[in-house]
Amino acid sequence: MSAPQTKVTVFLRDKPLLTQTLSPGTYILGSGADAEIRFRAEGVADQHARLKLDDVDWEIEDLGSGNGTFVDEEEIRKATSVQPDQKIRLGEAHVILDSMGDTSTSDASEVRVRRTLNAEMRDGRNYSVGRTVAHGGMGVIKSAIESTLQREVAMKLIRDDSKPAAFDRFCQEAQVTAQLEHPNIVPVHELGVNKDGKPFYTMKLVRGISLKRVLELLDASDAETIRNWPLSALLTVFQKICDALAFAHSKGVIHRDLKPANIMLGEYGEALVMDWGLAKLLGREQHRSGKHKPQPEPLPEEETHQPPTRKPPQSARRFPAR
Repeated sequence: MSAPQTKVTVFLRDKPLLTQTLSPGTYILGSGADAEIRFRAEGVADQHARLKLDDVDWEIEDLGSGNGTFVDEEEIRKATSVQPDQKIRLGEAHVILDSMGDTSTSDASEVRVRRTLNAEMRDGRNYSVGRTVAHGGMGVIKSAIESTLQREVAMKLIRDDSKPAAFDRFCQEAQVTAQLEHPNIVPVHELGVNKDGKPFYTMKLVRGISLKRVLELLDASDAETIRNWPLSALLTVFQKICDALAFAHSKGVIHRDLKPANIMLGEYGEALVMDWGLAKLLGREQHRSGKHKPQPEPLPEEETHQPPTRKPPQSARRFPAR
């Protein structure tokens, strides 16, 4: 297949101003004599933006223009991937890119698929990252929109990846959680690296409340929480969590950080065990490749035959009689 061509069309007030068909390469857009894609419009600098075209990706970067460069009306601050039919705005003009491929319909279709999917799925560019929703011991969790599927997910970013041990634990957390496919364990979607070289993984964004917060509100005799979370509902949550842990144990995984703060209760009755960063894998050597799954093995005798210890009771939760 020959190198794919890109049709660049510049519009001014929705009327075509300029059309060029270009091969892979780097081009300057602007009104100056040195611009390879040259056009005049209000607010367009002599060298306004740099457009990079290759076999599977398009990128646009503002060159310090006074009026900025926008993709779908969002101002860009660095080199930004552009997808088919997205609108690039420079001053009063806007630019549309379109794949030409070669004369073969199947080849042209392949080019478009490669541009739309492969480029987005590299370097974390598949996500538009939003607000911070939680902080964990190992990282921060943000909301993000996955552009290919247009769904909102939770994205966990490592706090400090400069230490090999922290990086290994972060990757292990993502891999272990992803292998534990159970209705009461948060699903992991993807493990990757963003454009800044920081590892991340995405998972289901759970909308709801932690069990810790529910217990705090019950302890404070909050009327709405008492009404929404009677003892029967809490026992159902307890059963779901036991199911999740039994499944994890059958796969040779021990959570080791189970507490109410790591249990999320969703809006529709979900109960999900979160934060597997301290999980212990039984019968598995710790390799960085991640190409092996945890295998179950019997618990060491000291973990199964310890005599019970007597401790004074901690604070008792008050539940209303039903």
